[in-house]
Amino acid sequence: MTPVTADVSSSSKHHCWPVRFLEEPQQRREVLPLARRQVASLITPPPAKLQAAFDVICDNVGRDWRRLARQLRVSDAKIDAIEDRHPRNLTERVRESLRTWKDTEKEQATVAHLVEALRACRMNLVADLVEEDQQTRALHSRAGAASPMSMDSDVSAVEAS
Repeated sequence: MTPVTADVSSSSKHHCWPVRFLEEPQQRREVLPLARRQVASLITPPPAKLQAAFDVICDNVGRDWRRLARQLRVSDAKIDAIEDRHPRNLTERVRESLRTWKDTEKEQATVAHLVEALRACRMNLVADLVEEDQQTRALHSRAGAASPMSMDSDVSAVEAS
């Protein structure tokens, strides 16, 4: 594979950046699926986010779980089968209906889609709880990504006051 390099100049700046092109169409075809997979991995929510949303929903959706399942386009036959498998465990019914939805939707199964479905069912409190939980997790993950140096300076600042 021999790359071709071209200089592309910006009209407002006088910098040149090398741009690499693949010479043969076959080489471009081999690179495209990889690029699509990389983009898909950026769009796909991490399983931890979806799992956290499932936990909040399971803890807070009660007997109206069927309405949510229908809003998520889980078929009535699957809803009945879930109910038959878990006749006395409401939490497990909710969790299995969410898993069924996730398995059906695959990449389109997002926290945003869940929140939208909850709001469509007028389960606004549960939707708010899911969003709050996601925001809290995002803040904690950003704080966890902070460098030890900045954490030491924050502790020193608190101790000084």
